[in-house]
Amino acid sequence: MRIQAAEAVYPISDPSPPEEVATVAPRERSTDLARTYLTLPVVVAIVSSIMTGVISAAVAGWAFSAGIRDAISETQSDIRDIRTSMAYEKELSTKDDQLLNERFARLSAEIAAAGLRNFNMAQAQELSRMKGSR
Repeated sequence: MRIQAAEAVYPISDPSPPEEVATVAPRERSTDLARTYLTLPVVVAIVSSIMTGVISAAVAGWAFSAGIRDAISETQSDIRDIRTSMAYEKELSTKDDQLLNERFARLSAEIAAAGLRNFNMAQAQELSRMKGSR
């Protein structure tokens, strides 16, 4: 015997309902919320849906931030390279300044010595002229 709700569905070819099919009235639904309760499968489904959403959001955030982490590490590497090259340039500049100062001091000493020699030579020539004119 088949039981169907409210109205029985019969094949179109047979216009009369069979006698063994019994109809049952549909269950009435309660609008009282105090009488509602959640069964274990419904609770498990709700909790698993929430957990899936939270885990998915965490994984998506981690995956998104992975690209940002890579960009930050590349930027930090570039900054280290720039600092290293700046330190190297500063060291070269300092050494160049030292070499230029040493060269200037040496040339100044040579010029002073040459000037003194020239002055002494000029005095000697003047003295010799003075002696020759006497």
